[in-house]
Amino acid sequence: MPLIDKIHEEKLIELAKTRFDPPPTEAEEKILRDSASSLNPNITATNAPRPTIRSEFVRWLVTDPEAAKYIDPKGLRAIGITLLDTFDLRNCRVIVPLHFQHCTIKSEIDFRSAETKSINLLDSSFDGIIRADRINIDGPLFLRGSIFFGEIRLPGAQIKGSLDCLGAKLKVTQGNAITADRAKIGGFVYLQQGYDLKGMLQGFESSGTIRLLGAKIKGDLSCSGAKLRVKEGIALYADGAEIGGSVFLNVFLDTNSGQRREFESAGTIRLLGARIKIGLDCSGARLEVKEGDALSADGAEIGGNVSLTKGFTSVGTIILRSARIGGDLRFYGAEVDEVNCMNLRISGDLLWMGIRKSGKTILRLTGAVLKNLREDRTSWPDADNLVLDGLVYEEIFLHEQPSEEEVKSGILSEQRKLNVMERIDWLMLQPYKRRIEPQPWMQLSKTLMETRGDRKGAKRVVFKYRALLAKEKTFHPLDWLLELLSRLTKVVIECIVHLKATFQRVWPYLRHPNRSLAIAFAWLEENPLHIGWSILLTLLLGTSIFIWGGSNHAMIETVRYQPNAIKDNGEIKPVSPQYPKFQPFIYTLENAVPLIKLGMDDKWTPDPSPEFCRAWFPRLPWLYFVSTYGTLVLTRWALIVGGWVQATVLAAALADRFKK
Repeated sequence: MPLIDKIHEEKLIELAKTRFDPPPTEAEEKILRDSASSLNPNITATNAPRPTIRSEFVRWLVTDPEAAKYIDPKGLRAIGITLLDTFDLRNCRVIVPLHFQHCTIKSEIDFRSAETKSINLLDSSFDGIIRADRINIDGPLFLRGSIFFGEIRLPGAQIKGSLDCLGAKLKVTQGNAITADRAKIGGFVYLQQGYDLKGMLQGFESSGTIRLLGAKIKGDLSCSGAKLRVKEGIALYADGAEIGGSVFLNVFLDTNSGQRREFESAGTIRLLGARIKIGLDCSGARLEVKEGDALSADGAEIGGNVSLTKGFTSVGTIILRSARIGGDLRFYGAEVDEVNCMNLRISGDLLWMGIRKSGKTILRLTGAVLKNLREDRTSWPDADNLVLDGLVYEEIFLHEQPSEEEVKSGILSEQRKLNVMERIDWLMLQPYKRRIEPQPWMQLSKTLMETRGDRKGAKRVVFKYRALLAKEKTFHPLDWLLELLSRLTKVVIECIVHLKATFQRVWPYLRHPNRSLAIAFAWLEENPLHIGWSILLTLLLGTSIFIWGGSNHAMIETVRYQPNAIKDNGEIKPVSPQYPKFQPFIYTLENAVPLIKLGMDDKWTPDPSPEFCRAWFPRLPWLYFVSTYGTLVLTRWALIVGGWVQATVLAAALADRFKK
């Protein structure tokens, strides 16, 4: 042992004896000697006894500036000890690095708002919560190989180095295992399998949720080979996180045995709105979520490739809605249920190849924009499981079905010559009601025309679409009737709503007659077809009145008043059975629209017989004209005058509109 180490040991032990009564125990003196030495202490066997030391003793040792003079720069080294009481360093300034190895911590550790050097909690067991809210660590935080039965809380923490949990076991049965919302981490975050100091593989496992909401991570977030065994809900929660490297949810290759250790998750992986500078690698992962989404990355921004390849398996929906991907999106050799890529933007290619269809495989590309679409026919979803509305691409390629070796190596299989009829079959995989949407057909036609110069193929696609459109719109008579009734009902409702809105808008001006015509004309000038509402209302009112007149036999054939209709004995000749029947709507239409003449107005007229000319209000002589005959005649005159007025206004509005 170096002499200086011996001097530091003696000074530190002497100082501790002046600070504590009873004096330090043998186990505590060992911590003093190990901490003062420049040499690494001997690591005790994992099954060796772990003597108990006082928490306040450790607290003094790491916070007292006098004691810090005699501690080696490697810091406090507590090997093979037990802490029973709460280790309280809240708001403290820890002067030396902390190193605990093969320890048993029975109660919680409180680091809230503390300032520390690096912290190493290695191969130890922690029964309580680690509270490190807003901690400031001037170095890394190592939790390698340890077992945690309580939550690790790091919200608002600032860690200048990495957060290293290689081989850790987070055995929280309910709630969060790690909470690091808004944490700032200057290095990597390792939640993965790894090797201990002896080169033995240690697997990372978590039975609770890992929260990284809004966290800022300068390096990678790596969960290679991790086992996230939450019973339900969310396994990894990283909404709004900013990650300066890549996110790895992939296979870990054991270099000792050559075996693959798959990343597994029984809960949802959430990356909503996350910003990942490089890429997202899920190759070989297994996401088995009984209920809910397997991977949700709505609105995420990913600078490079997204790889769901090399045996990737998902039970649950993959959601990439409105995400932005700077590279390729690769589903190569994957087994998936539903994939939702609504409004996704991909700067590179979408590879949909070697897909192992689960029977529930659905691909939704509504509104997606990408460079090239690469696929093989055997990977196409089953009928009704492909949604293409709004999909935009520059080019489309069909490959041969890839072999297992090609899938494992990531080499694309041979490209096939594009067959227009195959692409039409692809479009026909859309659900029944979506097949007649024009955009997917026009997009394929545009690609064939502009990119490949295949004018004949482009025209064939358009022809097939028109043929499909005609076929799909051929209704059964009952379907046609129901459709007609539905549309008529819709028109009537729209008319009522529009008339009500118009009345409410115009009513304040109706009390000023000099402005009413200006308002009406401006309304028509905006859109001359507005006059159609007035014409429709006129036709409805006129038809209703003449239906009433016809049902009361108040309309008479005009032939009865012709000179040749009277016999020599003064009797009126009977009307021929072939004489046109009275049609109230046709009669109204002829009188309301000046340019329409169908002959009904010439064949029928209101009946002036005394029974129809009898006044309705005989006690009011000035209303002598209010009778059945008078009402029908006045209605006819109003239709004629109104028809000419409407036609004149329409013509004026159209002329003024075209003049401008």
